[in-house]
Amino acid sequence: MSMNLLHLIFAIALCCTNNNAAAFSHQKAFSNFGTSLLSHTNVLGGATPPQTDYNVTREDLEVLDNELKHCGGEIIDAHLHTAPWFNNGEELAAGLAENSISIGLLYDPYPKQVNLPYDVNTKVHSIASSSNGKIFCLASLNTTHDNWEEHRQTELDRLRSFLSKKDGCVLGVKLAPPHTCLPLTSNIIGDIVEHLHCHDGNNKVIAIHIGTTPFCGPLGKQFGLKCLCGDEYVNPRHLERYISNYPDITFALLHS
Repeated sequence: MSMNLLHLIFAIALCCTNNNAAAFSHQKAFSNFGTSLLSHTNVLGGATPPQTDYNVTREDLEVLDNELKHCGGEIIDAHLHTAPWFNNGEELAAGLAENSISIGLLYDPYPKQVNLPYDVNTKVHSIASSSNGKIFCLASLNTTHDNWEEHRQTELDRLRSFLSKKDGCVLGVKLAPPHTCLPLTSNIIGDIVEHLHCHDGNNKVIAIHIGTTPFCGPLGKQFGLKCLCGDEYVNPRHLERYISNYPDITFALLHS
């Protein structure tokens, strides 16, 4: 497998670096993964959840304090999703700052069988661009169409329009194959990779959810979601040829 493969363990969700988050767009790995008392959350809808007692102990606070010292005072949350309890980047950045997190990376896929009242990329970018440089984001596209060829150009243009933003907020592309029923063996993957290869910018990063998701089980049925976790949706071996053939692209395998 190519040495250009960038392994980012986003399952831990938090990391620290002495550089700022722009290092991600220059294909430098976030390192020294740490632990936080603030976990990422994604809610499909409904009211703001009630306040939760996390039973934070003195030992928990000591762990956080040690991580802050280890990270030079900067913790980056590399796994954020949109949620109903913040409306803009300033609110999200303020919430992160209260938990000693200085920079965040926000992304959402275009879900299958869920009609959202907003465009995913537009919402994610609006939050990042209103954060005073504290929140960065990844763009996506809708790969759930029954006839991809019919929608191919429209979706690639959608992706291009956000990758080409000049404000520096968009650091690359996000895909979630199990959640969007997108096989890693699909020609759609090849179309996206080739599009990114031809993109004129330094944000040639593609972050792909690897592995299964709880939504493939009873939790998905509870929310009325269709997710697929067979081998062709979760096994990174299916990406090996792209990683080998496109050394100019950084592949980040999320949760691997």
